[in-house]
Amino acid sequence: MQTRVLFHVAHKQNNEEKLMGLHRQLQDVIEDQMCLASMHYMRSHFQEALDIYKRYLVENRYGNFFSSELKNIFFGFFFVVII
Repeated sequence: MQTRVLFHVAHKQNNEEKLMGLHRQLQDVIEDQMCLASMHYMRSHFQEALDIYKRYLVENRYGNFFSSELKNIFFGFFFVVII
């Protein structure tokens, strides 16, 4: 969690070097990947964010706790990008 918070703080402080260092520390777990997707979105890297959301939506479509949450995020994000 500390890495994710510092990741967002580095973005707010426009500290690109620290941001990239923290980016390398993120792992392939859903919490870190959702953090990364949100960062892509804030930096207007919409396709990268959408790819992460889509990947987790497909992987968790069989009743996992996150599936309904991710579905809402994905469709909300998709709606915002299209409009």
